[in-house]
Amino acid sequence: MSGLDYLLVTVGTTSFDDLARAADELVPQLSPADGLIQTGEGDYVPRNLPHERFVPGLRDLYDKSSVVIAHGGAATTFEVLRAGVPLVSVANGDRYDDHQADLLSELDAAGHLVWCEDLRNLSDAVERAMQTDLSPLPDDECTIGADIASYLSGVDGRRRVLDRLLLRTDRGT
Repeated sequence: MSGLDYLLVTVGTTSFDDLARAADELVPQLSPADGLIQTGEGDYVPRNLPHERFVPGLRDLYDKSSVVIAHGGAATTFEVLRAGVPLVSVANGDRYDDHQADLLSELDAAGHLVWCEDLRNLSDAVERAMQTDLSPLPDDECTIGADIASYLSGVDGRRRVLDRLLLRTDRGT
C-alpha cells in the first residue's frame, strides 16, 4: 500500500509505545509523503517519520492527513471523526478499564472507524480504512446543556440551582 500524502499517528498525552512502534514499523510499507508520530510520555523514539512528544492542537494535522492512526481516547477519536478523516483506532490496554475498547467496538460496528484490536493487524486495518467508505458522524448539535436547563426549570424548588448553573446574577426570580 502506498500513496498516502500525510500520515498522522497519535498516542495521546500518556504513553503507548506499542502503538508508536507498530506504526513506525509500518511507515516503510505505507510510504507516506510526510507525516508525524506524536509519542506522548512514551520512551519509544520513531525512526521512519518525524516525531514530537506533544503537539498542541492536532486539528490542523487531521485536515491534511490521508489517514490517522490513534489511541482510543474519546477526545481524539471524536475530533478525528468530526474532521472526516479515515481513522484506525487502537485501545490502549494500559488504561484502568476497557472503556476505550467499548467505545471503539461501537464506533467500528457503526462503520465510523476501523478498530484495530491487535497491533499485529495494523497494516490490514490501515488498508481497510483507506478502502472503506466510512460513515461520517451525524452532524447533530449538542443540546445537553439546554436539555438539563429545561429539566431543572420544571422541577419544584430547583430554580436556585438552575440560576446558579446558568450563572444568573439576578436572584430575584
